[in-house]
Amino acid sequence: MLKKIFSLTAAALLLFACTDDEWPAQPDWSQIPNPDEEVDDGLLKPAACTNNIVAHRGGATECKAPDNSLASLRYAIGQGCYGSECDIYWTKDDNVVVAHADGQCRINGMHPWEHTLAELRAGGGLSNGEQLPSLEDFLGEVMKEGCPTRLWLDIKNITYPSTLTEYAINAARRSCEIATEMGAKHFVEFICTGNTTVMKSAFAYAGAAGIPIG
Repeated sequence: MLKKIFSLTAAALLLFACTDDEWPAQPDWSQIPNPDEEVDDGLLKPAACTNNIVAHRGGATECKAPDNSLASLRYAIGQGCYGSECDIYWTKDDNVVVAHADGQCRINGMHPWEHTLAELRAGGGLSNGEQLPSLEDFLGEVMKEGCPTRLWLDIKNITYPSTLTEYAINAARRSCEIATEMGAKHFVEFICTGNTTVMKSAFAYAGAAGIPIG
């Protein structure tokens, strides 16, 4: 699984500059370095990990914590998991909320792209008393000395009330900005499936930031 995740470099900036009609069929792989080669960029890195396990939503089902909660993330970290998958949406005030929306793409009865993070949080907390976490909250948990766990950010496609690619692309863009601002790029990997337009843009944003995407 991990062999399928490629560490992308500035070569992806060339892709990002393309219009929708100019996207190449695939990137120039010759310009992308071997992801197994260590690069010392001075940023904090996850501790060595001896397994390839990625906990779905932090292993919430197993640990009986709410999906996408800090409690479930801490459980995944405590188990020494390589990664902890979580679901992300962009909010109206340019934040990234970590949550799994319902079948109509709503969180606490609201479409996240139409509301601020504060408004979404005011709509209700998690069943264990936590407030809805932000990406910064999640990064703060994994960016600790000795933590082996990365966040696998699942960029959720928006299909209701219609297919809205702009907001999923914004989730990718803002997540890359946050990871860069926090010096957290070694603690973030992206999952992006189901919509070619979103995948292309996420690929470019992640590549420009040097963040893996699978």
